[in-house]
Formats: sequence, C-alpha cells, structure tokens
Amino acid sequence: MIEYARGLPLALKVLGSFFSVEKTISEWKDAMAKFKKIPPHDIMKILKVSFDGLEGDEKTIFLNIACFFNGMDKDIAMQISQNCDLHPKIGIKVIIYDKEVFQVHDMLQEMGKNIVFQESPNDVGKRNRIWSLEDASHVLENKVLRKLHVMT
Repeated sequence: MIEYARGLPLALKVLGSFFSVEKTISEWKDAMAKFKKIPPHDIMKILKVSFDGLEGDEKTIFLNIACFFNGMDKDIAMQISQNCDLHPKIGIKVIIYDKEVFQVHDMLQEMGKNIVFQESPNDVGKRNRIWSLEDASHVLENKVLRKLHVMT
C-alpha cells in the first residue's frame, strides 16, 4: 500500500480508510491489484479538483506531461512546450521534477490520461492527445480507410 501511494498523503489517507475495515490478506492483495489498474474514485475526484483550479496553459502543460513527458529530460520537454507557445517557465510550477527529469506521481499521470480519455470515451480519434501505439495505429488506419472509401 505504501509503495502504491508513493508518499502521496491523500492516497495514504483514502487507502488507509479502505483497509481499516476487517479484510483478509487475500482481499487486500486483490484490492491492491485492482487499484493498480483503476485508482480509487475518491483519490481521483480530489486530485481532479486541483486540476480544475489550474489556468488554461497550466492544464495543457500538465496533460502534456501526464500523457507524453513523464520521465522525459526537463530541457527537451520545456523546449517542446515553449515551441507550442505554452510559457512553461511560468506554468511549470504545478509539475514536480526530479533533477533534470519531469516526474509526476503515477496517480496524477493516471488522472491526466483519464481526463483526456473522457473527452471521447468511445472514439479515440476525437481526443486531443493519443499516447498509446495501439490507439495511434487505430486512428491512422481509420483515416486511411475513410480516404479510400471517399475515393471509391
């Protein structure tokens, strides 16, 4: 549980209250396996409030880091953000970085990806960010098929 929360006090509080009820060790293990795939709703809801309090560029920078730049060299990510006219030196205060690498907590990354997913849960092509090779391949294949269909 401590490893999963990685020092995020909110996560420890929510997980602690969940696990304080009598459960068997196998139930604990099963719950932790589930949480690694789908974080508890209470945690995501509270983290989302913080995201909603950000300004436009800060939201964009956060979502870019959550979807693309987590673990990336800080200078490269800053240059990409600067080239997109996002003013990262001002907006970056919302991001935690370790030395020369951008690093956000796994739960923050998951929340960011979920925000993008919710833009269009059923059509990946309508989302404004695509980070998985599978989704990118799906979108490109569908665009090619649509063009071929229009041409025939």
